[in-house]
Amino acid sequence: MLGIYTEDDERKKRLEHKGLNRDQVKEIDTIETLSYFKKICKEYVDSEKKSEFSENNGYIATKIVTQIVELKLNNVLPFILQNVSSCLDSADIFINNIKDNASRLKIKYELIKYVSLAMHPGLILPTHLERCMQIAYTAKLNSGCISRQVGAVITDKDYHLLSIGWNQQPEDQIPCSYRNLKELINHWSVETYSDYENDDNEELMNRIKKNVEEVYTSENNLYKNGKLPYYCFKDLYNKITNKQNQVHPRSLHAEETAFLNLGPTGKILVKGGCLFTTSSPCELCSKKAKYMEISKIYYIEPYSGISYKHVLCAGSNESRPEFILFTGAIGRAYMQLYTPLLPLKDEHELWLGDKTENIVVK
Repeated sequence: MLGIYTEDDERKKRLEHKGLNRDQVKEIDTIETLSYFKKICKEYVDSEKKSEFSENNGYIATKIVTQIVELKLNNVLPFILQNVSSCLDSADIFINNIKDNASRLKIKYELIKYVSLAMHPGLILPTHLERCMQIAYTAKLNSGCISRQVGAVITDKDYHLLSIGWNQQPEDQIPCSYRNLKELINHWSVETYSDYENDDNEELMNRIKKNVEEVYTSENNLYKNGKLPYYCFKDLYNKITNKQNQVHPRSLHAEETAFLNLGPTGKILVKGGCLFTTSSPCELCSKKAKYMEISKIYYIEPYSGISYKHVLCAGSNESRPEFILFTGAIGRAYMQLYTPLLPLKDEHELWLGDKTENIVVK
């Protein structure tokens, strides 16, 4: 799968250049982003004045929401709606659609490169950027996060590997993917959960125990398919307290883990180096990157926050790291495109009918 994308600000400028206003661009983003659309679906159901909802969210989005609610399709939104960000997450090859000149030579070069590799795997070697991002991509698979797996790699200025990391819980704690609500409320594995989570007198257990017992029974579809209900402490706790506090996740971020893995001399080693991350760093990780004097940050999925404009774009221009949307092949495509079908010597022998040295030395 080929993902062709560009910086978000540049994308919006191009849409506006085609005649769309900012509200229309926002409406497109809402329709094409599952998390946003699920939110406005809920707002529509809860709203008392449908006319005000339409004014706030646009005609097209309102029409789609209305049809979904009337047809009672709310529960299957992930399977019927566009989800551009999720498609990019699943892509194998990423191309940053930079308009370098009228002929668009850069994107043509990238397309020719990958078509050539598909026709002749191993024709050229991976770039430094592909090699580093492939390591970050592989690292993210170690994450037990049930929402998003992220991998990160730190290199020196010459792209020599210094450290890797992924979003993970502290050592000796169980990944979130191995925890579930039934196990929690029944205390089947006390060490898997914190003292706060195990305390039946705390607000968390008081609010959820009865509901979990009533909903997740042997008649539940999840149970019938051999699954246990997932459990995310941050989401559940924020729901109970009616807040959106980001200090409650159990895991450290991938970039954070990679920085910690550098050890006590990390800042000296990494000064002027690069950070590769499958998801652009949040505000907190961006601060750490600035502190470590990272010079370039390569990313795939943009983080929806103010980390770039507020944290990274501060101070003198010389101190600001470059923020670069990744171009290259990763995952399955990396392995398939850069693995020769035959060793080069064997391929040439096949075409020549003999070993090269036997032909040129007689």
